[in-house]
Amino acid sequence: MNILEKLAHLSREAAEHNERLRPLSELESTLTTNSISMRDSLLQYSEFPVIAEFKRASPSNPNIGKEADLRATIKAYEQLGAAGMSVLTEQHYFLGNLDDLEFVARNSSLPVLRKDFITTRYQIAEARKAGASVVLLIARLLSAQEQDELTQYAHDLGMEVLMEVHSHEELKVNKLSVDLLGVNCRDLSTFETDLNHFKNQITYLKHPFLIAESGMQNQQDINTVLDMGYTGCLIGTALMSKTFNQVS
Repeated sequence: MNILEKLAHLSREAAEHNERLRPLSELESTLTTNSISMRDSLLQYSEFPVIAEFKRASPSNPNIGKEADLRATIKAYEQLGAAGMSVLTEQHYFLGNLDDLEFVARNSSLPVLRKDFITTRYQIAEARKAGASVVLLIARLLSAQEQDELTQYAHDLGMEVLMEVHSHEELKVNKLSVDLLGVNCRDLSTFETDLNHFKNQITYLKHPFLIAESGMQNQQDINTVLDMGYTGCLIGTALMSKTFNQVS
């Protein structure tokens, strides 16, 4: 079992535990379908089309932001001009939780993405309950049927889907059926990054909302991927560790 498979297994176990306490049908009965569109926000904030991520740790960097102040981080991201926020909710390696997600959704006017290793409907319903407008699905973890069914379920709840691939070959559904298509230059089996990967994959992946994920350190990196044809970027570590340089 590689690290990606282990993360997915742990996240699924946590969701199964929560579902035993509160069944899916009961959770669904409390949900609303009102949410903020990440696509619209990316267009609105086109001068800095960044989904800014809050994460306390990662397998490759366990000390990114253990002591980070969530309220202060939200304010900083809004002042930076971010188009949206992403919140890591995986608890074992990223030290995240759904409370962080709910706090961001309640205290920011920006659309919020739940970033986790999602393989079940229950995890999507949890995200909507916490206030997320968007859910991340990692194509490598899902069969063609799962990609299709989970995307449709998110849409039924009024949410958008960011489908993440490392390679175009992982995408098993019509790419236009997902709202945003993400290319992660980090190989989640090894956690190594390669910015050249963005250029390698865009040849195969044409989408009106194409998101570059991971590895970007500064405004120049953003400009480079936007020039390639990407719509926006998802940036976490550089922002959380305050090494991001916005000066082009």
